[in-house]
Amino acid sequence: MKKLMIPKTDLKVSVLCLGGGPHGTDPKESEQVLDYYLEAGGNFIDTANIYGRWKPGGGKAVSELFLGEYIKRRRCRDQIILDTKGAAPHYDTMHTPRVSRKDILHDINDSLKNLQTDYVDFYWLHHDDENISVEEIIDTLGDLVKEGKIRYFGCSNWNTARIKEALEYSRKRRIPEFAGNQIMYN
Repeated sequence: MKKLMIPKTDLKVSVLCLGGGPHGTDPKESEQVLDYYLEAGGNFIDTANIYGRWKPGGGKAVSELFLGEYIKRRRCRDQIILDTKGAAPHYDTMHTPRVSRKDILHDINDSLKNLQTDYVDFYWLHHDDENISVEEIIDTLGDLVKEGKIRYFGCSNWNTARIKEALEYSRKRRIPEFAGNQIMYN
């Protein structure tokens, strides 16, 4: 499978990223899909802390939990570029943003536990909250890079003005910056 470098990173990923939304809902089928994808040369797997929490009251992070078990069982962590998303509203309170430092730290730690790994290669903020300063958000993500919990980070579903503000802050301070923008339905 053809691979490309994600700009501003050292991540060489397959051009087809395997979305993880349905992983674990049918474990046998999910395992077959992952096996086929990896055998075909794919190496880029996307998930989110919220995937599988469809049930009222929060449910389990079905996708991350399944992927964590799969990766452990197959001993393939070193063969994949693993990304996940956090800082999404809870399904039962979709109107309440969750992008504070506390929310980001909670979600990444929960994701690492679910995925049974010490780090993710790419961490996406699933949503934004313009009431939280980009300084707080970027500093939090930079701290996670320093701690080795994430290698690179980006945003998902942010508007252009906020992305620009975040990039300007990072560049002015010469600290890690967004390395990607995962737009809806990309």
